[in-house]
Amino acid sequence: MAWVIGATLYLVPKAARLGSELISYLRHHAITHATLPPAVLKTLSPTQLPALQTLISAGETCSPEIAARWTSDRHFFNAYGLTETTVWSTIAEVAIVKIQLLVGRSLTLKSTSSMPTSNPNPSVFQVKYTLAESV
Repeated sequence: MAWVIGATLYLVPKAARLGSELISYLRHHAITHATLPPAVLKTLSPTQLPALQTLISAGETCSPEIAARWTSDRHFFNAYGLTETTVWSTIAEVAIVKIQLLVGRSLTLKSTSSMPTSNPNPSVFQVKYTLAESV
């Protein structure tokens, strides 16, 4: 995001990646765009980060409750990706939080498909995601 528009890219030091240290770091540098996992977002309050305009939740499943807290006054994106894709392969902007968040569309030149997989435990529903280049 940052390089395309000439902004500054900040890599948060390891000592400031959680809690009040993270809040202080983001406020001190007036960070406007960030990618953070839901586990971190759960511990923060949107009112603590007034400069934050665009937020991407990635790295794990984001609950509708977490998304609802962060969508009222900023752009909030739910990014999803298989472990094999490293970061994310799909992304969707969340404006109205529903019971289930969308994982979004595929990133450039990719398509996704999903199908239920068989599982010996009937209470667990698994989905197999397949990424493929567009033809």
